[in-house]
Amino acid sequence: MPIYNPPPAGGGTGVTSHDQLTGVTSLQHHAETHIVSAAAHTFPGGASLFLAGTGAWLVPPAGGGITTHRINTPQNISVSAPVSITGLSFALASATNYAFKYHIVYRTNSSTVGWKFAVDMLPAGANLEYLMMWQTVANNTTGAMTMRKITTSVGPSTASFPDASTADQLVPIEGSIRVSATAGSLDVLGGAEVGGTSNFLTIMAGTWGYHF
Repeated sequence: MPIYNPPPAGGGTGVTSHDQLTGVTSLQHHAETHIVSAAAHTFPGGASLFLAGTGAWLVPPAGGGITTHRINTPQNISVSAPVSITGLSFALASATNYAFKYHIVYRTNSSTVGWKFAVDMLPAGANLEYLMMWQTVANNTTGAMTMRKITTSVGPSTASFPDASTADQLVPIEGSIRVSATAGSLDVLGGAEVGGTSNFLTIMAGTWGYHF
């Protein structure tokens, strides 16, 4: 079917000529030839490289991004000596600086059972400092949170839980660490104030964190 063009000034049929149709076909051919797709072409850099501004294909640099942590299944801790909370640890490379932040959502099974939280580093020797805050009143109640700056792996503890055992409470932790020449790991620790099968701290699903 011929392509209709508006009649040119001064008269004319408005019907596309053979030369015009040939030009359209040629343009379509060139457009299809230069489609960049894995189906039509092989990428010269492969799947693991990126094209830098210099025109060279390079391997993406390692590190530099944010690593996230999230707990999807509640964890019960019934010992008084704080232990590593599963899913929140990360490796420390030697001679590297890190920043981290966690929001720990927790419960205890009784208002008379408190908690222990801390951040630990292995091996010792790195420079660690972090802020920890915790609630001293029930949810939706006027009152201040307590905050403490800590530079050791021995964190604070409480002797009670200021809310119903079915209520979630929050402990935000954020800080930084400067690792020496020895690599290691960073762990977030949790424990019940008094250990035993009838006394336990529960780290709730929805606890999250990140580091970079």
